[in-house]
Amino acid sequence: MAEHKNIFPIVKMSEVFGVSRSGYYSWMNRPPSDRAKENQRLLELIKKIWLKSGKTYGSPRIHQQLLRQGE
Repeated sequence: MAEHKNIFPIVKMSEVFGVSRSGYYSWMNRPPSDRAKENQRLLELIKKIWLKSGKTYGSPRIHQQLLRQGE
């Protein structure tokens, strides 16, 4: 919904998806969870490894590199 709020009204999308507007806004204003923060940290590490490899490493090599780094 957040990606499309400039195209479609929140009220209409809320009806279509069966969620309340207040629930949507409550969800939007929540701080990121610990899991979301950890996911973001790992994503940044993965991107760093991938770029350092010259964009040649796939998931198996990236996974091995993360394990070597203690992740």
